Amino acid sequence: MSPQERPQATPTPIGEAAQSAGGRAGLRARWVARALPSPEERWGRRRKRRLLLGGVALASLAMVGLWRWTPLADYLRLGTLMHLAYGLKALPYAALAVVGCYVLGGLIAMPVTVLIAVTGLVFGAWQGGIYALAGTMASALVTYALGRVLGGDKVRRIAGRRINNLSDKLAEQGVLAMVVLRVLPVAPFTLVNVMAGAARIRLRDYLIGTLLGMAPGIVLTVAFAHQLARALQHPDARSVGIVVLAAAAMIAVAWGVQRLVNALSQARQRRAQVQPNAAAAVDAGDALPGPGT
Repeated sequence: MSPQERPQATPTPIGEAAQSAGGRAGLRARWVARALPSPEERWGRRRKRRLLLGGVALASLAMVGLWRWTPLADYLRLGTLMHLAYGLKALPYAALAVVGCYVLGGLIAMPVTVLIAVTGLVFGAWQGGIYALAGTMASALVTYALGRVLGGDKVRRIAGRRINNLSDKLAEQGVLAMVVLRVLPVAPFTLVNVMAGAARIRLRDYLIGTLLGMAPGIVLTVAFAHQLARALQHPDARSVGIVVLAAAAMIAVAWGVQRLVNALSQARQRRAQVQPNAAAAVDAGDALPGPGT
């Protein structure tokens, strides 16, 4: 039989399906290649974004030092801040204005304790406490998001060794680490928030730890500032006594929270030591020969 007379191989259904799938895969690959930017374009976009965010981070971290060691500290005078706060109090949306000031203060690394005290002096104990807590949580969330977007590598290059160690602790211990950092003045408020975001600590743990660590101090600071203002205006025995009690309560709460945090940390360390020992015991039991061997 000549080659011309040989029957042509008919494609099988499996072969047709394979060719059709291959064609569709190639078509999808071409569509994706056209829709997505090239590696060079992606690298350029990432570089621009990192430069922009790096500039924001540098500015925020530099403000921590500017508020302490430059004439900018004059704006932290109590009279200046109270004048601003009384102006906000007269606004119809004073609550939103106060929260916005806390967010702005966090972005420029203004000491949050000063803002809390001024809020208590101007708005009183109950209203000031609510405003201060809402503003603190909003500021913490915004600056956490900043650190989250920047990423760990960028923030680690900007921060020092002590802050990088702090970031490692945040990533390891979550809620407990956040409570400790809120109670103990280890680092400025804004810097802790940025590092928590860069360390990729879970948002739930971050918010819970911030709330548990900040709420007692906010309530006591606002109450103390309010009572101190009343004592200065009406210096009687009752007002002075309340101020002394508020100060003692602040010290007692800080001491109690520190003891609780230490106890929780020790319990976690004990559990971490027990788990490897239990695993080793199980492995040793598996390695023993059975009765039938």
